[in-house]
This record gives sequence, structure tokens and C-alpha cells, in this order.
Amino acid sequence: MKIEKLQPGQVVFNVVRQNMGNTTMKTTSVFKVYIKEIDPEFQWVLASWNGNPPRKFYKRTVSKWREKKPVMITSPMGSQRLATREEIKAMEQKSV
Repeated sequence: MKIEKLQPGQVVFNVVRQNMGNTTMKTTSVFKVYIKEIDPEFQWVLASWNGNPPRKFYKRTVSKWREKKPVMITSPMGSQRLATREEIKAMEQKSV
């Protein structure tokens, strides 16, 4: 995501890989990022991540954010991962 495409009040999504508790199992988490202020000249964004107080995020971090909420697949063990293109197409065909 480019800083130029962001607008104050917009909600984008941050995808993070993290451990599940005190184990070696990994899961993928999706967090909402609320855009408060943008400074395209100095390449920073003031945003609130996951409901925390707003802070500055710079170009490198902002480039990893997503405009659309990603589709997640949950395993029987409780971990989540991003859905593949084929899985998303199958879900769309199944719902139609």
C-alpha cells in the first residue's frame, strides 16, 4: 500500500505471523489499522493499530498494509493462514 493512496479515516489491515501462546506453532493474525493523519512529504502516517493510541508509521511498514481484509482459513488446531487463490475461487463459486 502506498502512502499516496491513504486517506484520513480509512481502515486498512495489517497481517502478522506470530506464535500461538508458548508453543512453536505459528498463526496468522489480521489487525485493523485506523488512519488518523498523513504526511506524504515526509512519508509517515499517524495511525491507530489494533485500538492502541495513534503513533507514526513510516513508508516501509505502511507498504505491508492491505486495503481489503484478507480471507483466512482456520485449521482444526486453531491456527490461521491466508487462503490461496484457488480456495477463494472455490468459496465464491460455492456461495453463488
